[in-house]
Amino acid sequence: MDFFIKDKEDIERGPVSQETLLKWVAAGKVRPETLVRNSLLHTWKSASDFPFLEDPLKNQPEEVEDEAGFWESTGELLGTIKDKRKKAKKPESTAFEYKYLPAPATVKLRVMSFIFDMALLSVFGIVFYFLGVSAVLNSAALSEETESQETQTSEQNKTEETADAKQSKTEEQEQTNSEQTDLTSEQKDIPPRNNPDAEEPPTRNDDESKGYKQGSLWTDNTGNATFTCLDASKTSAVWVNTNIINSTFHKYFTLFMLIALLYYGLTLGYFAQTFGMWFWGIFIVKNDEDLSEVFFFRAYMFAVLMFIFGILSPVIVAINPKRRAIHDMLSGVRVLKIAGKPKA
Repeated sequence: MDFFIKDKEDIERGPVSQETLLKWVAAGKVRPETLVRNSLLHTWKSASDFPFLEDPLKNQPEEVEDEAGFWESTGELLGTIKDKRKKAKKPESTAFEYKYLPAPATVKLRVMSFIFDMALLSVFGIVFYFLGVSAVLNSAALSEETESQETQTSEQNKTEETADAKQSKTEEQEQTNSEQTDLTSEQKDIPPRNNPDAEEPPTRNDDESKGYKQGSLWTDNTGNATFTCLDASKTSAVWVNTNIINSTFHKYFTLFMLIALLYYGLTLGYFAQTFGMWFWGIFIVKNDEDLSEVFFFRAYMFAVLMFIFGILSPVIVAINPKRRAIHDMLSGVRVLKIAGKPKA
């Protein structure tokens, strides 16, 4: 790792190796109060804050008087030299502020932060779930209402039965219901019945008395449609076309994913961390020498790739020495944790 220093005239000198920096200390040109930074970070620290300089600083000689002559003789004026005017330029305001030493985030921190974020987003998931169920039930109710109207029309066209015939029918119906009740009690432990060879859609009378249960499937080969039983109550069975269920699920799942991407993109773009990452002390930075800030395009790229490759993250991060997942590498970011020791 290379280092930079600021001399008395506030001129930045370097980069130089650790060995050269130790030579400067031995020559008395780097004092305990001299500002030093490494090549990875832009925050300056006093030379006395670096552990490997502690002993050399205690044993160094008096400072060399010939400042300009020393630097010319060393031949170490490599890299960037910035004068006071350039350094006095006010940096742009940003929400990104990195005050701690970098360290890659562990698998545990990444997984726990994801669970935290999903717990927050589950509020939208629950709302969409009930909206989807409501939409499916409304579709079933509309279909049931249509069926009821057709039944009433058919009954109006029939001739009235005699009182004796009605009485006889009532007695037969009671006996049938009794038999169906006994049959239903015996079928409680029997798997749901399916009807894959029907020639018409199911009706409300295709209920538990006929062996159907919640989850039973009915295939109408004539209409080329499949129905799922949501409720098998006697004479009030509720069947819904599976195409309606699938389209409703896809609609609300797409809405949920859009909200999740919006959440990740905005929080990562503005603050470099989601609420879950903030809670567990990790954030993302651009994978460059300066560990610079990640903005919206890269944040959204990271979010999209995370939902695609995220299931592999625990394994990839565990075996990768740099603790980077696939979506980290593809989007050009690093996920860091906040270390216990702050910068000076």
